[in-house]
Amino acid sequence: MDEELELIEKIEKEFQDIIKKYFPQMRLSDWGSSGPVFNANYPTANSAYRDSDYFYNESLKFFHLTSVQTLFSILNSRSIRLYNLHNSNDPKEFKYSADLFNLSDLEIDAGKNKIYTFSFCPLSELNNNELWKKYGKSFSGVAILFKIENDIMAWDNFNIAQVKYSLSDAIKKIFY
Repeated sequence: MDEELELIEKIEKEFQDIIKKYFPQMRLSDWGSSGPVFNANYPTANSAYRDSDYFYNESLKFFHLTSVQTLFSILNSRSIRLYNLHNSNDPKEFKYSADLFNLSDLEIDAGKNKIYTFSFCPLSELNNNELWKKYGKSFSGVAILFKIENDIMAWDNFNIAQVKYSLSDAIKKIFY
């Protein structure tokens, strides 16, 4: 039994070393093991990502492209809703990560049910014709301009980051 415990402790140490090596700027909220199952959890506080590639350091002025009908709905309800990934206009949303981690269809479905997003772009992209063509209803839609005014460092269970369409060098080292 002592040999088994030593082996598990050795594997857990190696697991921790891998996390530290490939994600040095990320602070984990906790990690541990239960028998041969190892886990690591990232913090829920947005501020924990400050020194990583997953923290947004740009202007907090944005725009959201939508239809005129949806604009009226937003104005009437006086709210903007987040939608889970099943309602995303981008069919590749979450698929890249899901494929990378070999998630089953059931795991993908569960993930899409639990992740809520609101898509928007930096104000600097307002004149980007490709965005207007694809998401602005072929130039017949509207742009809602807004600014995030509350302190994003105080956010918990919310994150703002640029979409990554390719693997970071750290992830590539793990998978390739």
